[in-house]
Amino acid sequence: MMPDGKRLLIVGAGITGSSLAFELCQTFGKAIISKQVVVWDKSRGPGGRMSTSRSPTNPECRADLGAQYISSSQETMRKYNRFYDALTKDHLLTEMVAPVEGNNPYQKPGIVDMIAPQGMSSMVKFFLQQSGVKVETEREVKQIDAQFHRECLTLLTTSGHTEDFHTVILTIPVPQILKLKGTFADDSAKQTLAERSIQYSSKYSLVYFFDELTDVGLNFGFRFVDDDDIIRYISVDNIKRGKPDQPAAVVFHSTWQFGRDKVDTDKEEVEKLMMAKVVQMFPDLPQPSARKIHRWRYSQVRSHNDRDSKEKSDVNGCFVLRKEKPIVICAGDGFTESSLDGCLQSATKTVQYFKPALEEMFSPENIQ
Repeated sequence: MMPDGKRLLIVGAGITGSSLAFELCQTFGKAIISKQVVVWDKSRGPGGRMSTSRSPTNPECRADLGAQYISSSQETMRKYNRFYDALTKDHLLTEMVAPVEGNNPYQKPGIVDMIAPQGMSSMVKFFLQQSGVKVETEREVKQIDAQFHRECLTLLTTSGHTEDFHTVILTIPVPQILKLKGTFADDSAKQTLAERSIQYSSKYSLVYFFDELTDVGLNFGFRFVDDDDIIRYISVDNIKRGKPDQPAAVVFHSTWQFGRDKVDTDKEEVEKLMMAKVVQMFPDLPQPSARKIHRWRYSQVRSHNDRDSKEKSDVNGCFVLRKEKPIVICAGDGFTESSLDGCLQSATKTVQYFKPALEEMFSPENIQ
C-alpha cells in the first residue's frame, strides 16, 4: 500500500545515507524530510562501515569496528563546513592527539586527523537525528520492481516485507546493488555500472574488550603494522578516542590480502588465526573479558574502471540507474573515494543534481 504523499527511500544507514538525509534536511527543511524520507538498513542499528560495538558485559567499553578516524584537509573541511561544523560543535569530532606509531601511508602535509570521542557511529546517528527521518533496521532489500502506471517502486525485503516508494537512493556497496532482483533499472545503465568493475577490499576486525580498568600494556592510540601477512593495523580504542580513563578495547584489523583469501572462510577459523597472531605479537597481553570477530566483505573501494565516467548515468558522485519516474539512484564511495569526504561529496552531488526532481516531489501537493 502507498501512503498519501510521495516518499523517498534511502537504502543504507551508513555515513553516505545519513549525510544524504542531513543534506536533504538542510535543503528542504526538517518538516518535509521527517515526513517524506525513510531510511532502511539491513543491520540492527545504523552505522554501516562506521559501526561502533560495545562489550556484551560493559556498555562503557566500546570499539570502532570499521573506520577508525577521519583524515581531511582544511580546504576540504571548509568545502563541507556545514557537516564538519555541526559535528565539531557538538564535540562529535575532535582532533586526534593520541600517539600514532608505524609507517602511516595516509600522512600528508596539511592533513588533519580527527577522532569521534563517542565512537564513529555517533556521527551517523547525529546526521539521522538532525534530519528527523524515520529509520527502520533489519530491512534487507531483496527485490525492487518499478510500477510504471503508478510511478512508484515496490520493494521486497528478505523477510517478506513489501512497501512502495516514489524514489529510491541506494547507498549500499555496488556488488550488493548488482545482485538485487527486479525491474528497477534501465538495462543500459545497469550494464554500464557492472562494466565499471568497482572492486572492494575485504577485511576482518578482531576486538578484545577489557571490561575493567586493565593495563593492557599498550600506550599508543593507533599503530600501523608493516610486513605482516595477517595484521595491518591496531587501535587501542579508548586511548585513540582520548578516553584513557575508560575500559580498554583493542582492535586488530587484518590486511586486505588476508581478508581476500579468507572472505568465505568460517569466522571462527579466522578468529583463531588472528588470535594466534595476536599472541605472537603481544605475548603479555591480558586475557580479554570478551571478544568479537567481524567480517567486512566490502570494506573499502580499491579500484574501478573509469572508462564510462562520462556516461550520462554518471554525475560525479552518484549513478543513475533509472532516470525516468520512478527514479532510482546509486550513491556512495563507489562513485567517489573511500573516505568521509568522498561520502559527503556523493551526498551533496546527489541532492544538487536531482534537486529539480526532488523539489517537485516535495511540493505541497505531494506532501502527506
